[in-house]
Amino acid sequence: MGVSSYQGISIKEEKIVYPLNSTEIKFTITNHSGKEFRYGERFFMTTHGDDSNLFRLPSEDVFHNVVYGIEDGESGTLTTLLFPTVLLHKSGTYRFFQEETLNGNNLLLMATFELK
Repeated sequence: MGVSSYQGISIKEEKIVYPLNSTEIKFTITNHSGKEFRYGERFFMTTHGDDSNLFRLPSEDVFHNVVYGIEDGESGTLTTLLFPTVLLHKSGTYRFFQEETLNGNNLLLMATFELK
């Protein structure tokens, strides 16, 4: 399970509800940890299936090995693309998980948004 905030690092969706035809979702990562926070593009999304069980959405087989830095007291933007061939743009609640490491600990930041 992910968290929206941990030791001064937080993630928040730009909007709570996006139109069904959206092609990207933006998130803000804010750093109040007292030191620089580095993050990349390691993420995944989940939603509820027809059986109401939560499942991980398939993603495009593209991985960008980049690292961004945010100084203490600053924010950065993370944009993820919604690929119509992978995500069929169904109405519902989605969870975005950003996988990072903070002080040697694995961190799973989570933000929630809806497609309507």
